[in-house]
Amino acid sequence: MLSQSVDPATSRAREKDYNAYKRYVEERSCSVSPQSVASFLSSRFFAHGWTVGRVAQARSNIVAAVQLVHGVSWANDPFISRTIRACGRIRPKASRYNTMWDLRLLYRYYSALAPSEKRVEARRKALVLVRASLAGRSNDVLRISRRSLRWDVGGVTIQFYGWKTQHSGSESQALSKPYRLDFLSAEDERWCAARALRDYLTINRQQIESPKAQEHDCIWTHYNSGAPLKVGTARSDCKKHMAAAGVPDMYGPGTIRHAAISLWHSLGVSREEVARRTGHRSLAIISFYYDKSVAADLGPQLAGQLRPESDPWDSTDEESEEEF
Repeated sequence: MLSQSVDPATSRAREKDYNAYKRYVEERSCSVSPQSVASFLSSRFFAHGWTVGRVAQARSNIVAAVQLVHGVSWANDPFISRTIRACGRIRPKASRYNTMWDLRLLYRYYSALAPSEKRVEARRKALVLVRASLAGRSNDVLRISRRSLRWDVGGVTIQFYGWKTQHSGSESQALSKPYRLDFLSAEDERWCAARALRDYLTINRQQIESPKAQEHDCIWTHYNSGAPLKVGTARSDCKKHMAAAGVPDMYGPGTIRHAAISLWHSLGVSREEVARRTGHRSLAIISFYYDKSVAADLGPQLAGQLRPESDPWDSTDEESEEEF
């Protein structure tokens, strides 16, 4: 039942945390309640050395499972929320990186890269540039819906599917707010996310429109089977091009989002605007990455390569900001 309408990885994580919580409740002969959830999370934080992020993740998994099994929602329970905040005050989140890599390394790499008709290379380039332009979470970017793409002379409006919990306790797919990717000038087209996406869809049209791909409606597919692209494969795709662009190995694909936020900061984009573009509700989370300085040894000579009129993330989207 915990696997209802969620991807396999989420289902496994949810089941693992919920089973651990059930054992905790049974061992102490207490009831399933917000207080016992808070007590379980506190024990993991102090006795097992969980980070605040891991505690928050377990909270989400347990709350979602309880809603499915017991039909009650504790998503905004103040007792559990205060516990999470207390953990954060006791052990503030430590920064993994003192500096962030320069996203312009990727743009320089693609500017010098010759066009390729290889299906897998087209997918890698489009995936990296879309992630960089939207500063999107990897799971969100992988859920971009093919039917939601709206092309026009200026670019493309895209959306992705996300999971939204209903009051009934079940979960269903809902579309995110629209995001806009514009075409750039001819001299910058090699690192234009919209053009890379269009080229990928053209080269991989047969796979994307195959019966297998029609079942999931996701634009990112394996080039030989049409099955939806897995997170591990997407990570490998991004890592290959990051390494080729000269990004140090210590930075994983997940930092593409953080590098974009740091670059926006250097270009004068406000915290509020960054939060609007990335979908963050908390400015504190934005500040954690927004205030990162771009590593001085990662190509400062690239400063000025991006001109304001050709920023790949520039969007005139005035649509609703409703989040799922």
